[in-house]
Amino acid sequence: MPRRIRVVKEPLTPYMQWELHALRVRAESGGPIHVIDADKVVTYESDGPLPEIYTLGSQVMYEAVYDEQGILEAARKYADRDLILRCQSFIQELYQAGEPLLGWFEEHVAHLPPPLART
Repeated sequence: MPRRIRVVKEPLTPYMQWELHALRVRAESGGPIHVIDADKVVTYESDGPLPEIYTLGSQVMYEAVYDEQGILEAARKYADRDLILRCQSFIQELYQAGEPLLGWFEEHVAHLPPPLART
């Protein structure tokens, strides 16, 4: 079953607040989503932030590539089965260390006013 783990740092940026609302809808529809505090993954980030990856079975994995402004620029494709399995195992570890999104959302996000729109 595909799982989603979202690394979250507080205070939440307007984008992160918006994304958590979107993820809440997905979780309410049965999507297994957990969140983990950024402080819990810092030991894995000695070479920079963890990459944003998406695995599709054990056959293919994509890494999101962003530009300096944080805009999605491209996706790198990986087909190395051993690499994909290691990444899936790591995702599973983070997922188990995280908290279910719905409970975390109620405690950390639900009470916040809507984020201000950028102009």
